[in-house]
Amino acid sequence: MKNPGFSIVIPNANGKQLLERFLPAVMQAAAVTSVASEVIVVDDASSDGSVDFLLKNYPLIKLVRLISNGGFGAAVNAGVRAATYPIVVLLNNDVKPQPDFLTPLMEHFNDPDLFAVRIKSIIMEDSIKDQVESWVGAEFKYGFIHGLNEKECLRPDRLSFTAGGGAMAIDKEKFWELGGFDCLFYPFYWEDMDLCYRAWKRGWKVAYEPQSILYHYHRSTILRLFSSSYVAFVGERNRYLVIWKNITDPLFLLKHLCWVPARLLVQLFRGKLMLVRSFFAALKKLPQVLERRKQEKKYILRKDQEIFSLFKNQNQGTVLLLSVLYIEERGKIHGGGQIYLLNLMANLNKNKFLPVFICPNDDEMAEAARKFGAKVYFIDMPRLSNPLNVSLWIRTILQLSKVIKQEKIKLVHSNAALRGSVFGVIAAKINRIPFIWHIHVFYSARFSDIILSFLCDKIIVIARICKKRFFWLGDSRKLIVNHNGVDLHKFEQAKNDGSLRTEFSISRDTSVVGSIGLLHPIKGQDIFLNAAKQVLSLFPETKFLIVGDDDTPRKEYRIKLEDLSKELGITDKVIFCGWRKNIPEVLAAMDIFILPSRIDHFPLVVLEAMAAAKPVIATRVGGVPELIENGVNGILVDVNDPGKLSAAISEFLQDKAKARKLADSGHKRVEDYFTVKANTSRVEEVYAELLEKPGHER
Repeated sequence: MKNPGFSIVIPNANGKQLLERFLPAVMQAAAVTSVASEVIVVDDASSDGSVDFLLKNYPLIKLVRLISNGGFGAAVNAGVRAATYPIVVLLNNDVKPQPDFLTPLMEHFNDPDLFAVRIKSIIMEDSIKDQVESWVGAEFKYGFIHGLNEKECLRPDRLSFTAGGGAMAIDKEKFWELGGFDCLFYPFYWEDMDLCYRAWKRGWKVAYEPQSILYHYHRSTILRLFSSSYVAFVGERNRYLVIWKNITDPLFLLKHLCWVPARLLVQLFRGKLMLVRSFFAALKKLPQVLERRKQEKKYILRKDQEIFSLFKNQNQGTVLLLSVLYIEERGKIHGGGQIYLLNLMANLNKNKFLPVFICPNDDEMAEAARKFGAKVYFIDMPRLSNPLNVSLWIRTILQLSKVIKQEKIKLVHSNAALRGSVFGVIAAKINRIPFIWHIHVFYSARFSDIILSFLCDKIIVIARICKKRFFWLGDSRKLIVNHNGVDLHKFEQAKNDGSLRTEFSISRDTSVVGSIGLLHPIKGQDIFLNAAKQVLSLFPETKFLIVGDDDTPRKEYRIKLEDLSKELGITDKVIFCGWRKNIPEVLAAMDIFILPSRIDHFPLVVLEAMAAAKPVIATRVGGVPELIENGVNGILVDVNDPGKLSAAISEFLQDKAKARKLADSGHKRVEDYFTVKANTSRVEEVYAELLEKPGHER
């Protein structure tokens, strides 16, 4: 699309409180997009001070004021009429978009036949946290149009039957060719279905983009302004109007006429008189409907049966999403294992797999998993060491089994060290589905490992050294090495970021040596400090960053490190940064990265430093030699040797050309062998292998 840009249109009717709550997130998303953008709020005759609030707090937005309330469709039409840019994003005023939700939408509009893109809308009510998108498909059944969700019907080309009026991006030119939203459906509901169905009949497409995500605090506006019975009345009336206006297939219309009396009788029998009244209210609009049918007839290129045949139920043999259950024991992002799992869910092919995530509580992991489109459940994993917990063990297994049945899980993938894997494999075997155990460490829980290894369908280890943990399996095909991977794009984007240096008043000319990781004796930050003391005798202006924190309640090791820096007389040269989520930006501030660990496995942070094109010095532990070839793409030093560590740091500070050469070589190695895309593809291959085995129903 030439001259791309986004106009974000938000209709508002007495929604001042919602604007206060959600408009900041919309403004942020508009600000960070790489193309031109604007935000338009259409005030639909509000009387709650919405206009004054917008004029005072958001003078730069484009405000369209309607004198009388025209309903959702009229408000949107007014907003699109005021739009500057060719792509118009329609949002409800009760949605909170992710900051980057606009970016994935852009590529779709390179297709000249595209009319609209459906944005993934995650419902966030007190009783609902639903990540399964409805109305991705549809079927004409019992004389009416019935929606199918993304688990029931999702095409590999990501086409969608319709897009929600409060969560969609549209081609402005095609929108006006369709005449915009039809005010026949006043005040709300089904006008978006009508619009998209007419687009399909004209030969255009509607796509679905699961990576563009917003959180919808469902019906926050409608149920404040209208009674639930009236909302149901309007919805049922407009259901009839959509069919009468758009369905032209004689067989479909015959089915509809046959089923309407039965529908009315059932509603009457159940005492739902308001819904019966909806039919007669729709009949009053029949003359207008017939006139619109006549106008639209000359534009029809696709027949009804052709459109519905594109979107079939999974039981009719179409492509369906395979639900995968991920198990994690921790609620917080604790280290590389949790980061790996989030990367996997983020990069999973959402046209094939639907992630369902289990963790103990609503914390960092749950929040991040939702961002990547996973449906989240909270199940605590009781300790296995206490025999008195038997009743809790049984409850946990039953809870897992319930989720497996409810979500139609096809495969369980455990990222948990032990407890979650024990409960997960039992639940998987009860439900006769495959189980994968993902191993991030090489130390063994021998008896449990032996039992679990025979119950698992596959064991994925992150390094060759971790295979030794299961030596009794030998070269079994059950055991797979799949090295961790990183998203190079994130680190390349952040390479010129100077925010951390600014935060700690570090000049651009000052050399910065840093280490990232949990503050724990096995991570060797004390070795790092002792090496820093020796380096400072030769390079006194150098700064040393320690990124991470002690996760124990008393934080004894952090206190020990702070005391050690005082004893060494280097407190003014050492900065304890605490936990940081923005690792690409943190690495951008460093000139040299250090891994001083006494024990480590296959540290993701080393891959991240190499992806950031930083020269790396690491101890020769665990799977690190599988990453770094000494003297080629980094430097390996012995464990517990601050002298050799300081010598390597000093060499890099002295010979910056050598440091740059090794850093570039490290970046190339990650690019060739350790990308998150390659890692995820290998995992998906394992899924496909297990699900294609006889006895595993797809």
